[in-house]
Amino acid sequence: DWTFGGSYNGNYNQSLELTEYSGYNQSLGLVGNYDGAKLSANLNLGVAYDQGVNRYYSSEFVEQTSISSSLNLRYRLSRKTSLQGNIGQNFTITSNNNDTQNFNLGLAALWKYSKLTEFGPGIRFTYLADGSQNTRTSIGPDLLVNYQLAEKVSMNSRVGVDFANYEDGG
Repeated sequence: DWTFGGSYNGNYNQSLELTEYSGYNQSLGLVGNYDGAKLSANLNLGVAYDQGVNRYYSSEFVEQTSISSSLNLRYRLSRKTSLQGNIGQNFTITSNNNDTQNFNLGLAALWKYSKLTEFGPGIRFTYLADGSQNTRTSIGPDLLVNYQLAEKVSMNSRVGVDFANYEDGG
């Protein structure tokens, strides 16, 4: 089965005292899902444009564009076991040259404990770079727990430890 969807959000933030800090924000998202007998996949694509004062950049007026994508795959090995993989990236381009990027890659083996709960070990790799081109790479083990609360509501959690390496050697 294939399903597709999309979303658009837009708003305008008005500053009453400092009108030059007012700005328009909008985002567009597309999603595609495939659910087959053994393989399921989810693809998310998004772009967002924001204007205004951003607390991450002090009181400076900033325009920023973010482009993101993620792909989640699951392959069912048996009734109770499956492999899960995900890959994702995000690029943020700002008017004050404080661009950032991140990349995530994860893999896990899951065991279905009950009709509602599954858990298992995983591993995750992350790369981050900030506007000063300072970079951080990390890899580490994870424990994943997924709980199906209702037919359309689920909780997916991941906890782990990162072993990180910074550009400066730290």
